Amino acid sequence: MTPDELLDLLKAKSNARKQRSLEIINGICREQLDRGSRDFSIATIGRLSSEQGGPSPQTIRNKGGYDFRALIATWAEHSKGAMKKPPKIQESGISSILSKINDPAVRSIVGSILATNSKLQRELNLLKQQTEIVIDRRTIPLTSTKQQDTQLASFSEGLTPTELTALSHAISTELIEQEGWTIEKSGRVVNSLGRTIFRAGFTIALEKILSCHKKQFI
Repeated sequence: MTPDELLDLLKAKSNARKQRSLEIINGICREQLDRGSRDFSIATIGRLSSEQGGPSPQTIRNKGGYDFRALIATWAEHSKGAMKKPPKIQESGISSILSKINDPAVRSIVGSILATNSKLQRELNLLKQQTEIVIDRRTIPLTSTKQQDTQLASFSEGLTPTELTALSHAISTELIEQEGWTIEKSGRVVNSLGRTIFRAGFTIALEKILSCHKKQFI
């Protein structure tokens, strides 16, 4: 039975008010089909129906909403859709960022940096949960600037010329302008919509690595 055929049968045994509600739901389901949506969940159809003065999601779910549910189910079957709301597929932050980088060398290096950053962030969060820090009585000494420079220099020594060039290109004016990105003072890189491409400190970290490498040859 087609949705329109079922609509006629349901309207034949309904009062004027319910007929109007059925027509609203039928029209919304048709719009879902026209826009290529497979979402015929009660939550979605009911929300759209409420906006047009039709039955709400709760009304459709109630015992008296059987006819509404039957009509929606027929449309879902007719459109090869589903009455259960499709789950949202969330792309990981790192994958989303890497997918926007065309240069394989840059993508590989940035991926390594972001993966390391995520690991350190997880470890930091774990330490926060297990460790009580007392102000001015810290047992973990702060790393001096000299020590930081030494660590960065040691890291940069292991990079090949190709990898250093790739890192330099990742924060180059040419790439930034080409992609329509903006570098903020915090080192964060955002696109034209204001969405974060690289987190705060990204460009600053790369500049430190490149700077330390240059100092080795001065």
